[in-house]
Parts: sequence; C-alpha cells; structure tokens
Amino acid sequence: MTHGTTVWTRAAVAAIAGQQVRAIPLICAADLHDALPGFQLWDCWTIETPQGATVGLDGWTPWVIMCAPRDLHPDLRHDVARLRLMLERDGVWRDCGYLLPDELNPGSREWAGSTLYDAASGRVTLFYTVTGRRGDSGRSFEQRLFQTSGKLERAGDTIRVTGWSEPVESVAADGRTYVIVNQTVGEPGFIKGFRDPFHFRDPADGADYLLFTASDPASTSSFNGVVGLARAAGPGFSGWTLLPPLVSAAGVNNEMERPVLRVHGGRYYLFWSTQRRTFDPAGRLVPTGCTAWWPNG
Repeated sequence: MTHGTTVWTRAAVAAIAGQQVRAIPLICAADLHDALPGFQLWDCWTIETPQGATVGLDGWTPWVIMCAPRDLHPDLRHDVARLRLMLERDGVWRDCGYLLPDELNPGSREWAGSTLYDAASGRVTLFYTVTGRRGDSGRSFEQRLFQTSGKLERAGDTIRVTGWSEPVESVAADGRTYVIVNQTVGEPGFIKGFRDPFHFRDPADGADYLLFTASDPASTSSFNGVVGLARAAGPGFSGWTLLPPLVSAAGVNNEMERPVLRVHGGRYYLFWSTQRRTFDPAGRLVPTGCTAWWPNG
C-alpha cells in the first residue's frame, strides 16, 4: 500500500453541513438492554480473521469490550478500564470474563485496539493500548501500543483465551512523526493520542499494517490529530516501522479515534470517530459522529 498524507481541511469540514447525514435515532429507556449488570460498557470490536472477516462460533459472535464498574462516575471510567470478552447472538449476550489475566498488562489500564483469530492455530492476537504504567495511580494518560497472543478455548457455554504471551510493544512513537504521549494530567477529548491500534492486511500486497489514533508533533496548532500508520516487516506481526499519517486534521481537530480501514469494490474506505468538542472552535463545528474517507480513483 502506497500513500501520501491526506489533509482534512476546514473547507471539507464546513461542507459536512450541506450533506445528508444519517443520524442515530434517540435511545430511550425502553430500548436499553443490560448486557452485563454492574458494568459500564463502551468501545467494542469483534474478533476478526487477518483478512478482516468477523469470526463466528456456532452462531455466536465474540466481542472485546472496554468495561468499568457501573457505580463509577462515567468521566472516570477510563481510569480503571479493562477489556472484557463477551459472546453475542440475536441480541443475547454471554459474559466470558476479563480478556487478559490480572497483572499481565504492563500498564495500569487496558484501552481499545483490535483482535485477530487464526483458525489453523487456534490462537488469538490482541493489539491494544497500554495506558499508564503498572502500579501507578491510574490517572496518567501515557499511551503505548502493545500486542500479545493466546489460545482460544471453549469453556462450556463461554470461551476464554489461555496461555497469553508476555505483551510486547508493537511500535513506539518517535517524537518526530508522532507525538510521544506521556501526559500525567489531562481531560478526555483534549489529551494527545497514540492509541487504538487496528490491524489491516492489504489484499493488494499481503502486508500487515497498524492504523492508530495519533497526534502530529510538527503542527503549530493544539488541534493536531492524525490517523497514524505502521507496517510490519514480514509474517508474525513483527518488525513494525512507522510511516507517515494516512490523514491529518492538524489545525482542525484534536482526535481521530478508532480508525478502521476496509476494502470494498476495489476501493479503500477509512473510518474514524470524532466529537464536536474536539474541533478547533475557531473553525466550523460539526456533530459528533463517524467519518468516512476514500481516495479518488
């Protein structure tokens, strides 16, 4: 995959106001279903094959979901977040417990990423955000990209992953292409990013890539979000090398979160999410939502 960095300009953002954009309908109390009593659940993703297909197990779909105790204030949920493994079928959920065992994570919290399953070996590879350092208070916003793998096993009506390997850092921010995020204080939405690793295997050349939420150290604006990119040297998801960003919102927006890249009909489609409050207030503000971009040609 060859690319240049596309700029998400203020003019492009302003044009959103004239588009017919679908809106998620209002969610009412009657629509709610308590998938996991006692917990807050938010960022989530399905387990996929390396080619990007959703994995199914006897009609059940395995999900990885960020969670925190429900009695915690929502603004503080990221301070204790862990990853949960769950199964879903026809709106029915089964809890499979925490994805990673206690004390495996090199950080103090487990933030979002992506998860692959190889049917031939039965192994799962987790790419995820290690936040903070083990033993810290849980209030730092340091972010690093790590990966680990384990064996997916059936356990009665649930599943589990056993024999996790020691987590290793996939690739580190260099301070030149991407900001090194080691903040100890901040407010969600306005911290800098080096998180949300998403695996993508390019069907054109078979190479493995990681997309991630990041920040541009060269920007003169505090609103300097980008969608970052790294490429593996070969098989085994190893030897990652940082590449220039896919898309830059420098001067426009602080966050381009949870990037996802898909190929459909011979075209590459990049999706990310953002919030109204993370746009530079000197420019055009648009609603919170999911944004899609695809190259011409």
